[in-house]
Amino acid sequence: WMLLDSSHRTRKRLLHVGVATCVILAAVAFLYAPYLMVDVERPLKEMMQYSMTIRDYVLISPWMIEWGLAMPSPTTERYFFLGFVPFLALASGVVLFIKRFSSLPRAAKRETFALGVFLVSAFLLSLGPRIQITDGAPTIAGPYSILSFLPGFHSLRSLARSSIFVVFALVTFASMGWAPMFERMRSMKRWVVSGFLAGAVIFELVLTPFVPVWVERAPRFADLPPVYTWIREHHESFTMIELPIGKNVLIEGRYTYASAFHGMKMVNGYSGHFPDTFQDAMKIMPGFPNDASIEFLRALNVDLVVLHKDLFSPEEWERITRELSATPFLLLYSDDHDRIVDVRL
Repeated sequence: WMLLDSSHRTRKRLLHVGVATCVILAAVAFLYAPYLMVDVERPLKEMMQYSMTIRDYVLISPWMIEWGLAMPSPTTERYFFLGFVPFLALASGVVLFIKRFSSLPRAAKRETFALGVFLVSAFLLSLGPRIQITDGAPTIAGPYSILSFLPGFHSLRSLARSSIFVVFALVTFASMGWAPMFERMRSMKRWVVSGFLAGAVIFELVLTPFVPVWVERAPRFADLPPVYTWIREHHESFTMIELPIGKNVLIEGRYTYASAFHGMKMVNGYSGHFPDTFQDAMKIMPGFPNDASIEFLRALNVDLVVLHKDLFSPEEWERITRELSATPFLLLYSDDHDRIVDVRL
């Protein structure tokens, strides 16, 4: 807004422009730098899978408890539908704002223009490299096709997340439309209307089958397998790896979640980007405890290997236990489901 403010004299306005420009560049650089360091070119198919379509914006969520899987969609990041009550409140607020736009002062119109540019930019970016009405429909090149030539942009994966900024802009427009009406209401009436809207949203999200809200209690430390208690209680400056690795991204997510409790350095991780070291681990570590896997662990200064019996096939587990018995490695922990092996020599 500092860039759009013309209420001050030229010298002060130039100062505002300079400060605003520095803030914007610093924010962009902070977000942009990691993609420059990663420098991974995403396949077009992967980027399209994690991009919005026009249908995703104008139709309800593909998952509706009442209807089941109505419209297949490959990723939860494209579940854009906000619910009927928020949608109606949002749409009516935007309509109210459009009606009062002509009466806005010039400065407010400039802010509206900036917000509109922000909305359109986020919308186009969320559609990905190829704009399509729905999955499988003919596509046309989108603005992202130009951005992909800039360093770092070809590393972006989930462009659908730009829809968050679309919602932000629409909510801002809607609030600007509803604000004058609320200002004219008496205090009690304002509280009643606000309470009614909040109650309607909660009723729809929690008590009706129309909009599914998946709520799952996150495991507490006491809910985690006992092996993580041992790791936490014997925590030193160790580096560990949990096996199997890379078998399933959800399993890697469980490993990463547990690390929030034990705090030990890990080779494992969960992300949309797989570093070269992680990919090497996925290729080499299935042979643990053979020579190649031990050499790989030593190169990474890994101290402990955590083995999860239930995630291996019976044949794999039998081979691992048999080969480990022939090594000098120390078994630090063992129960019916997990083992910890010290691979330091």
